[in-house]
Amino acid sequence: MTKQERQERAWPKWFSIDGPYIWLAYLPFFFIPWFFSTPTTPQIVGGLVGLTVFLGLYFAAVPTAGARLIGYAAAILVLSFALAFTHGNWTVIAIYAAALIAQLRPMRRASILLGAFAITTLAAGLALQQSPFYWAFGVFFMVMVGAANISRAALEDKNRALANAQEEVKQMAATAERERIGRDLHDLLGRTLTLIAIKADLAVKLSPRDPARAETEMREVAAAARDALAEVRAAVAGMTGATL
Repeated sequence: MTKQERQERAWPKWFSIDGPYIWLAYLPFFFIPWFFSTPTTPQIVGGLVGLTVFLGLYFAAVPTAGARLIGYAAAILVLSFALAFTHGNWTVIAIYAAALIAQLRPMRRASILLGAFAITTLAAGLALQQSPFYWAFGVFFMVMVGAANISRAALEDKNRALANAQEEVKQMAATAERERIGRDLHDLLGRTLTLIAIKADLAVKLSPRDPARAETEMREVAAAARDALAEVRAAVAGMTGATL
């Protein structure tokens, strides 16, 4: 593991721009209406309790997927409606629900549920008989944030598929290179062993009547064997290190 990789692992996930936790920085927007209209004590208590419940649901939802993620996102959306009675900016919580539901796969499913969440939030705003000022921007940002997350998820899926394809091509190329080296090695050994066998037979036949010539042939056999050994080692090294 490189030094950079160790630093990246040690860097808290809280501060990662790609992680879900840093986006909790937008949570204080919930309190903005309280600065313009002083909430009652029950509203303050209800708001703080509701936000605590939200954080628990959000932390639990982040690592999940599928039906569990839908359940957590839906619970957060319902919680946002309840927080409307605390006179806080409840649509902030609904936006987090939209951001979570946008992480679903397949993307068509995420898009349908995002639309359902936005329509439900719009209906809740109308049912609460609040001014559109309190919820219209929230519904708008639900759609925008959700659509952005869906687009980002689609890009990540494409990048992952591309990386997998590149890795597969790399492995196929390495396999093809090893097969080529294997064929070359087979041909090399075939030629060399044939040469050694012929020269060895010749040396045996020459040894009774021409020892000097037989010795020369055996020296050539030894040289051919050494050359073959060197070429085999080079071929095996190439096979071991064959890459794209």
